[in-house]
Amino acid sequence: MFDRDRWDRASHMVGEPVVDKDNHKIGRVAAIAEARDEMEPEWLVVRTSLLGRPRLIPIDVVREEGDEIYVPFSKRTVLLAPVPEILTNVARAERRALDFHYKRAA
Repeated sequence: MFDRDRWDRASHMVGEPVVDKDNHKIGRVAAIAEARDEMEPEWLVVRTSLLGRPRLIPIDVVREEGDEIYVPFSKRTVLLAPVPEILTNVARAERRALDFHYKRAA
């Protein structure tokens, strides 16, 4: 079910810098991704560099402080995360792979 408040809170993160657990900059939020079957914001799409592929980070674990988004993972963990075929609309199998990756890293 569509939750406008949740989308409004998530969408204001676009453009904000993302920082890892060791205070290293990972990149910037480029977009918000949803679960294909739920239409709810589930992932931050983070552009890690000009030439690098964007990575997804679960939105439920992020912490906002001022103009920065903090995540409880290392930059390396984020860079090694699986990359879905369609970044802004994550399929169930891709979600399971991402969930497994981040749970293993926690």
